[in-house]
Amino acid sequence: MAALARFLPGKLKQPAEDLTGLTSNYDVDLEWVPDLSANSDSDLARTDIFTAIRNSLGLRLQPRREQVEIIAIDHIERVPIGN
Repeated sequence: MAALARFLPGKLKQPAEDLTGLTSNYDVDLEWVPDLSANSDSDLARTDIFTAIRNSLGLRLQPRREQVEIIAIDHIERVPIGN
């Protein structure tokens, strides 16, 4: 499950954390087609990642809000290199 949680942020465009408590290795078969045209009649085209994970793996992605630490760099200067 930890590997799945590492895969998801790239697809969700937001952080993901494994809270399942499952520590074993699992083979997963996730049927999901990202970013297809809205004109497609395919059922997979209309399936978002949340639904695909629920239907394929029996897991539920649950959004939640948490505070996170952010480091912001507001200024940078080049230091001259002397001889």
